[in-house]
Amino acid sequence: MVGVSESFSFDWIINPQFSIYTLAIAAIWQSSGFAMAIFLAALRGVDTEIVRAARMEGASTHQVYMSVILPLLRPALLPLPLFSSRLPCAVST
Repeated sequence: MVGVSESFSFDWIINPQFSIYTLAIAAIWQSSGFAMAIFLAALRGVDTEIVRAARMEGASTHQVYMSVILPLLRPALLPLPLFSSRLPCAVST
């Protein structure tokens, strides 16, 4: 077990060049659960009748996503950067 502990180094925590990236990854990981919950809730709120009507009108899958689903998700996705922008402030204090 001594060889394992000696070979494992914590340079990514101690080294100032890497510590900012470590904090950034931790902040992204911390906010990703909240963002995914909001995204999934908004996706469940998309009315299937609207998507079905777009498909009946001849829209391709890409057109349905870009012209129907994403505009319906926009009100839920726009505030996410605002909510997650407080995380770097919380990490640095």
